[in-house]
Amino acid sequence: MRGTDNEGDILGINLKIIVKFPKFLNIINFLILFLNFINKIF
Repeated sequence: MRGTDNEGDILGINLKIIVKFPKFLNIINFLILFLNFINKIF
């Protein structure tokens, strides 16, 4: 299996879970993912 396919499936599952949570939690999750993305760059 391709890594890109696995990542896409994981992202899809995460999006489905995030949609079920309140918008406030969505903002927190987004900030956490954004900080993790910045940490990967630096």
